[in-house]
Amino acid sequence: MITYAILGATGSTGSELFKLLHKRNDVHLNIYARSQSRLDSICPESRNSSHVTRYIGDMNDTHLLVECLRGTSAVFATVAQNNTEPNCSLAVRSAQQIVKALEVLRDESKGNGQRWKCPTVVYISSSTINDKLNALFPPLVYTFIHTSLYDLYEDISNAQKYLRMFPWIPVIFPQPGAIVQDPKSYGVRLSETNISMRIGYTDVAEGMILLVEGKECSGDTVGDPEKWIGKEVGLVSLGGEQVAWTGFPSNLFKNILPGFLCTFLPSVWRLGRKAGLW
Repeated sequence: MITYAILGATGSTGSELFKLLHKRNDVHLNIYARSQSRLDSICPESRNSSHVTRYIGDMNDTHLLVECLRGTSAVFATVAQNNTEPNCSLAVRSAQQIVKALEVLRDESKGNGQRWKCPTVVYISSSTINDKLNALFPPLVYTFIHTSLYDLYEDISNAQKYLRMFPWIPVIFPQPGAIVQDPKSYGVRLSETNISMRIGYTDVAEGMILLVEGKECSGDTVGDPEKWIGKEVGLVSLGGEQVAWTGFPSNLFKNILPGFLCTFLPSVWRLGRKAGLW
């Protein structure tokens, strides 16, 4: 049985990963979350499952994170934020904690004279920071979104750069387009040159699993685990235009509009933040 770790199991992507992987009899899951009550609510099956080990705590708890990553063959890093703020750094800080935990495991194995294979880290990213993929967006749409969420995307970009500083860590960066709340599963294809403008969380989660298994498309039965290592990979939903823009209007208000104000009218953004509007 293989062991996968999910960091951020209560988020939209992390919870979909849990749902997909918990169905499999060949996978044991180590799941990391900050809130036990939230985890119980979102992933209730995790409470009494013999195929799940739960780690509850802050990402800054290095010892707890080390235990979560111990014995894993892959780490799905889905700790992320959707809203921007000046100098946000959640992506970088989570990347730093992952590296710190992996360094502990590596050094521990060396000290014991044991062989150790570093798990593959699948770190959720965005097509917005990939020049090959963001060129597929309408120019005005790309400029508006990237400018509005500049600090958020800068944080993700810096996290990628940081992880690439450690060549001994096999890392893959899935880079979806706009992620929407469409509950349907359409299937997904992986590509270094193409993306879907919109894709549901379930298909994003399936794409991340395909990356670890070295497959290219939903339904593939054979893969090469080394295929995507070190690459930035776009996700193409097989649903095409069927994928609904579910949740988009509310996300526009909650995430993009505040980001626009944060960039161009920071005083107005601060007032809205103080009033609890975002």
